[in-house]
Amino acid sequence: MIRLLKILEEYDKDLTICELVSKLKTEQIEKEQNKLDTINLYRNKYKNVYLREVDEDSIFGRTVNVYYIMRLEGTGMNDRWETFYHVSGNILSFSRRDINFRGLDPQRVDNTFTGKELDRMDIITKKEYNKYLKKYNKIVEELKSIIE
Repeated sequence: MIRLLKILEEYDKDLTICELVSKLKTEQIEKEQNKLDTINLYRNKYKNVYLREVDEDSIFGRTVNVYYIMRLEGTGMNDRWETFYHVSGNILSFSRRDINFRGLDPQRVDNTFTGKELDRMDIITKKEYNKYLKKYNKIVEELKSIIE
């Protein structure tokens, strides 16, 4: 109740209850529309895009991650009330102790990014992505020749 009274203090004291309810509903609709607009903006910006990031804090040490993001699927909220996006696509990872190429499953929690995380990554071209893929394939072939 106290929280509600503090919120109501921000509004004109001469408003009727009906006017206040209408104003609150309008503000809520605007907030939800802004949220949807932001989600759609990110979905358009990060559709069929190639990204690269350098993760200095990876479990394997400095790691270069290269992504092909097909699309941003569903959304959710993290514990800081930031919207995160479930991602579908592929990831290539290179570190001194590990190389990896795998699909990004939008059903997995570890395949999610916030808008801030996506914005911090470098957008690269498909040609650059294919260079990383070619390097990955070359490393895998070399490993096969050693193991076999």
